[in-house]
Amino acid sequence: MIENKKVLVTGGAGAIGSNLVAELIKHNCTVYVLDDLSSGYVDIVPNDPRVHLIIGSILDDKILDDIFQKKIDIVYHLAAFFANQNSVDHPEADLSVNILGTLKVLQRASKHKVQRFVYTGTSCVYGTTTNAIESTTDFHLDTPYAISKLTGEKYVLQYNELYGLSAVVVRFFNSFGPGEKPGKYRNVIPNFIWKAMNNEPLTIYGTGDETRDFNWMGNAVQALILAGTKEGIEGEIFNIGSGKETKIKDLAEVINRVVGNKTPIEYIPRRKWDTITRRVANVSKTKKVLGYVPDVGGFEDKIRQTYEWVKKHARPKPLSSITLISPRPWHAQWGQEKELIYILNEHYNLSVLELYDSQGHTSGLSIPKNTNVIFRKTSIKNTFILGLLNEFSNLRKTLFSKSKVIITYVASGSILTLLFARVLGKKTVFILSEDIDSLLGMKSFFSKKVSSFFTKIAIKLANKSVGQTYELCDLISKSGKKPIYVPYAVDMQRNLPSTFENTNKIGYVGSLGDWLDIDLIDHLLKSFKEKEFYFVGDGSKFSVLSKLSKKHSNLVLVKSVDESEIDKLIVSFDACIFPFKKSAYTDKLMPLRFLDFMARKKVVISSDLKELKRVSKDASLFSKTKSEFVQNISKVYNLEFADSLKNRAFDLASKYDIELLRSDYHKLVE
Repeated sequence: MIENKKVLVTGGAGAIGSNLVAELIKHNCTVYVLDDLSSGYVDIVPNDPRVHLIIGSILDDKILDDIFQKKIDIVYHLAAFFANQNSVDHPEADLSVNILGTLKVLQRASKHKVQRFVYTGTSCVYGTTTNAIESTTDFHLDTPYAISKLTGEKYVLQYNELYGLSAVVVRFFNSFGPGEKPGKYRNVIPNFIWKAMNNEPLTIYGTGDETRDFNWMGNAVQALILAGTKEGIEGEIFNIGSGKETKIKDLAEVINRVVGNKTPIEYIPRRKWDTITRRVANVSKTKKVLGYVPDVGGFEDKIRQTYEWVKKHARPKPLSSITLISPRPWHAQWGQEKELIYILNEHYNLSVLELYDSQGHTSGLSIPKNTNVIFRKTSIKNTFILGLLNEFSNLRKTLFSKSKVIITYVASGSILTLLFARVLGKKTVFILSEDIDSLLGMKSFFSKKVSSFFTKIAIKLANKSVGQTYELCDLISKSGKKPIYVPYAVDMQRNLPSTFENTNKIGYVGSLGDWLDIDLIDHLLKSFKEKEFYFVGDGSKFSVLSKLSKKHSNLVLVKSVDESEIDKLIVSFDACIFPFKKSAYTDKLMPLRFLDFMARKKVVISSDLKELKRVSKDASLFSKTKSEFVQNISKVYNLEFADSLKNRAFDLASKYDIELLRSDYHKLVE
């Protein structure tokens, strides 16, 4: 029985996943949906208090660790880098998600001893064979997708055999029905329907006599529920199809008839990898062992139901385009610009111009749907020349783009862009970020003055000027413009509260930049020799702190590590600190981790900084002197006082939840 189970559905914002979630809540399950939205959609996930949507990747150790702490009973692993052509275009991403991602989920499912792990495979693993009987050998695989999905199967079955994980593999044939939107790399039926709705010719690769097994969505969900609950099927593989084959030309004719499209069907040569002429599921084992009873009647009526859903839910017109001029190379995206990308790409096509990268980084960050990243590499390291390069490249890229909205974080590389965009009638948004000068390497008095000059011009040129902090909004006001306050958000789902364990560990996580007050840190180390002070990160002051650690054995330096390791360290801290020098720069700072710490119910202690005090009010402790900082750390161990403070901090962080601020992000481009 599946009633009242805690269930993880990876890829739950996809077509099959969202339908599965809808069925699970009928059985009063608590469902955790993990989806990076690279091909999923928030709006198709059931809106129910028992459903918890976590936007993130199966490659993210921290997210996975948090989810599995919730004592998951059943895992449905649907998340994948989907589609054959997509894998041909992006084989590295296909390998990373479908193999490494699957392994990461398996590791945690095994460690936490879930009751059942259901892996959704694909009929693509049968390659050119027409004998689709559940086997694990003798396949001729056509695409990276087929290879990676079959490899995923192998890992699942090995975990069943070697580690005792109760695991089952289901191989889906072409599922269809309500829940799948048309789009690049999507399945044939929603794309045919979309083309027919727009009176376009339905394009068939080949002769049209090629066959596929099109299986109703309800059948897929039925099979998943059975696979998650049936006893005695561990280590088995099941085909999930209708057992009937349909010619592609017959499918096209049915869709044209249902939609009313009179445009003739178009035939073009098959793609190089597309060698399958016939495919139909053998479901005899699935029926006998699993108790699967597929609904195979009324094919045209099911196409009509799918059409009605697509007509209602698919976007009615092509997405508008937005260009985002990023303040960082793509590999380093984080903070608000990363949030902005993942929120706006639900409704817009995004072109992201990365900051010119002179370090030759390669990105491990996946590219989300509806997003095109323009990578810009250079060997030039001179800041002034890089500024000019950014300026003219940004101008060229935006002038000839179809984007109706231009968003930039970088004033010194966007003045001409903002000017000509306004002349051409494009909307422009300038977002002030407090760390831009350090990102661009502007450290000298002169370079900062130049940056300030360009910032004032950008504020005046932009239609909307946005401050990430109250102090930056004040700067916009002084330039004669009405500011829009859109702060960093905190993901309350990811940053879960932790309990106080009195570990005698105090921590700072973030960039180890020039703003760190080394004298203050030295004083704290002397004052609390019984406590360990962790500094996690990298930056210009790392070497200085390294020398200090030789003087103080209670200083622990941790260079940039995996996010999951950082998370474990934060959980272990009794308090989190921001020992910064007070300056015009730090008074404008809003460290990204500040709200994360509060969401985790950590006592936060900071130097006396304007922005942090304006945001925090009475939810954290501020210190004007070294001795006051020492006194505030001592207060952490007054449990009654600390509990009251942590509750206020948690309530404050909740007001900055990404889900609450989502609408503010959308308003920027309206």
